[in-house]
Amino acid sequence: MTTKRISAELTDDDAIKLDILYTTTRLNGMPKKDADRMFCEIATLSVEKAIESYRRETGVQYPSYDQLRDYLGKI
Repeated sequence: MTTKRISAELTDDDAIKLDILYTTTRLNGMPKKDADRMFCEIATLSVEKAIESYRRETGVQYPSYDQLRDYLGKI
């Protein structure tokens, strides 16, 4: 089994956005460890779908952070 630990400290607007997303997806009432894991799961699936969509549109297989962020800002 491969394990990857992700840790991030969000502040201000980013922290508020995350709280809203947790509430929207009904993760806010769960134990933090479970909610974080589940949120990362849907975030990973979302990024995978965005990369595939970007690839279909541009032909670029591995977009950079800036390319993907800009692309997502347009859709």
